[in-house]
Amino acid sequence: MKAIKRIECPTCGETFQLDKRLSKGSQFLCPYCEELLEVIRLKPITLGCVYSTDFAKFEELEKAANVWQKRISPLNNVHGNNQ
Repeated sequence: MKAIKRIECPTCGETFQLDKRLSKGSQFLCPYCEELLEVIRLKPITLGCVYSTDFAKFEELEKAANVWQKRISPLNNVHGNNQ
């Protein structure tokens, strides 16, 4: 019989049961936020996010990068670095 473990998602904070045998490096999805989680340590069970599914943060970073690119482009033209 597999041990049933109660696990808290580090992303959304929801607690859920996992009925599979865990080992360091095991990966699974949070049933609430669908974040891909990985077991980092077994005792105590410590989870980490494999990657973020928070697209709002990605879009924020992308907008910031575009703003900086617009600010840098005129400087490149002044110094003769046309790209």
